[in-house]
Amino acid sequence: MLELVKIEVQRVKCYSPLGIFIGWANEYEFNDLRARIAESGAEGYSIEFNGERIPITPVGKIDNWPQGLFDFNEIAISRMFKVQIAKWKKENAEKEIAIQQAKNKIGIKTDECDCSEYPAIHQGPGKPLICSNCNQEL
Repeated sequence: MLELVKIEVQRVKCYSPLGIFIGWANEYEFNDLRARIAESGAEGYSIEFNGERIPITPVGKIDNWPQGLFDFNEIAISRMFKVQIAKWKKENAEKEIAIQQAKNKIGIKTDECDCSEYPAIHQGPGKPLICSNCNQEL
């Protein structure tokens, strides 16, 4: 059984345009501050992260986002996506093998395909359509 891992909530120091400390902010509070800065067009706000002052632009942007600043969610989601993508690839590879085996069993030869009988696959903008049976360009 997996155990719950205690993760400390990250916080940063926030500063006014005059360089006055206005408080500590977690990720939600920080993003709210950024949104309010963008909505008002305020200039000169900044945060302190790892001992470095980082300005917030008048549109709420951090120009050079430092590694480690409020990135836990992105890292965790990336870990999940890697597992999900690997599982999807495995499942689809197994399905493709099963489809090929079924085609061979009933006598469909991919090199003798009547492409008009099979749905076309769109590969994306500027790319040709291909036959879903033999993968030839249409």
